[in-house]
Parts: sequence; C-alpha cells; structure tokens
Amino acid sequence: MDNAQYEDLAGRLYGLVIRLSDRVPAGRAGWVHHVTEVSEYALALEDLAAILAYGKTAIADQERADMLALGKGMTLRYDLAGILGARPRRRRSRPGQQVDHPTQGAGKGTCHQPEGSSCPLNPA
Repeated sequence: MDNAQYEDLAGRLYGLVIRLSDRVPAGRAGWVHHVTEVSEYALALEDLAAILAYGKTAIADQERADMLALGKGMTLRYDLAGILGARPRRRRSRPGQQVDHPTQGAGKGTCHQPEGSSCPLNPA
C-alpha cells in the first residue's frame, strides 16, 4: 500500500467513528480515534466492532457494509462479520421518528484497550 491508500483507510475509519459517535461513548470513540491515529487500522476496526457489540448498539445496514468492506483488505484477528452480524438494525428515518429497531443480541468481540482501561470488554 502507498501513503494515499493508508490516508484513505484512516479517513474511512475516522468517518465511521464520526458517523457512530452519537451511539458510542466518547471515551471509546476516542480510543478508536487514537488507535487509527497511530496507524493500527485493523485494531481500530476490530475494537469499534467490539464496542458496538458490547453496547448492543444498533447500526444501519450501510454502516455494517462499510465496516465489512473496510475489513476486507485487512488481516483481522477476529471474524468481523460474526461480530457485526448480531447487531441490532438501525433504520433510516425522518427527524423525530424513533430509529432503533432491536433484533438479536450482541455478538462477541474483544476490546484491545490496555488492562485498567474503562473498556468493559477488558475489565480491570
């Protein structure tokens, strides 16, 4: 990969964090931003999926597809499709209309934050 491809990958990850920021706790979004910033793209994507899974956070089909597309070119330690496959679905809607549509429970994921961090997937 050349620098432009890495910059594109980082931009797409930052974009996902921004799109999901209304549903992801600020500290966790900051973690994913930090990991992306230090060029640990696969780790950032896996942790974002784990954070969503742990919080049973609803995501739109397009957000799921974007995450899976991003992961296709990466060497991931975990099955991203499996982690995201159990996510509740989030429908697009008009302003003021409820958008969360719960379906199945959370998938399994492992957050990579250091021991002692505030990540509930990695309790101290």
